[in-house]
Amino acid sequence: MLSSFDIANIIGAVAISAIFGFAIYTALGIRRTFSVGLYRDQALGVALIALIILVNILSNIIFSYIPPNVPSDFLYSNVGIIGEIAFLLWFPIFYYWIDNSELAARKSNPFLRDILHWQRVRVYLGPLIYTSIVSAGCVVVIQTIFFGVSPVSMVSEEAVPPNFPLIVSILFQLIPSFILFIGLRVLAIIALPIAAWQTRDPLLRKQIYWLGIFFILNFVGGALQGAILNPFEALLVLDAIVFLNGYCLYKSARSLVPTYSFSAEELKPIPPDNPSSS
Repeated sequence: MLSSFDIANIIGAVAISAIFGFAIYTALGIRRTFSVGLYRDQALGVALIALIILVNILSNIIFSYIPPNVPSDFLYSNVGIIGEIAFLLWFPIFYYWIDNSELAARKSNPFLRDILHWQRVRVYLGPLIYTSIVSAGCVVVIQTIFFGVSPVSMVSEEAVPPNFPLIVSILFQLIPSFILFIGLRVLAIIALPIAAWQTRDPLLRKQIYWLGIFFILNFVGGALQGAILNPFEALLVLDAIVFLNGYCLYKSARSLVPTYSFSAEELKPIPPDNPSSS
């Protein structure tokens, strides 16, 4: 018998899956209409981010409510092996989208201004991000295979993380986690509004604007996930934030399509020319 929490969790997952699925469909459909690589890459980034989140949501439902799995009151804690893979893929796609948006904003600037000196920063930032991802991936493998505990499921009270030596925990857990969970989000919140302000392409500016709102909501959701103790309240709040994330991704993709407004005079049919009388 499903509890009220389980029913709300399933309903929320269905609504969230619908908005993210629609965002993927919209982004890929818009991508096919473009021949310019810059816009195609931006639309692809929207689709990849939406796909990763959708896989994580669906994996949580599958591994929570399909026997012999047992539901948990800890939101998004039963993601299974598919969710773990999506959890790790989230970060390189996250960084790819930030990097691609910064480069796209530079290309669309008439003076080709190097925003935030990004061309030089990315030389050092990229390896740092990917090294942290590899380090976090090794920790996931060790914790999941040898200890039966994953980083995603550690929000559960029943989960007991392995007792790594202090230096190992600092180098391979604490620092990479700070870079990936905090650093990437702060980078997006700072860099993307500046990129949107610098670009002279109105379509790209609006697309990056919605992208920035998505990252802000994502940061807020991550901060609230551990702050709300009541599971049902956490479910309602976080599902609402995730749903708004999906809407922001849809608007981000939709913003790449130019829209024009016409006055009533412009929409009137043009009368045919009268033939000259002989």
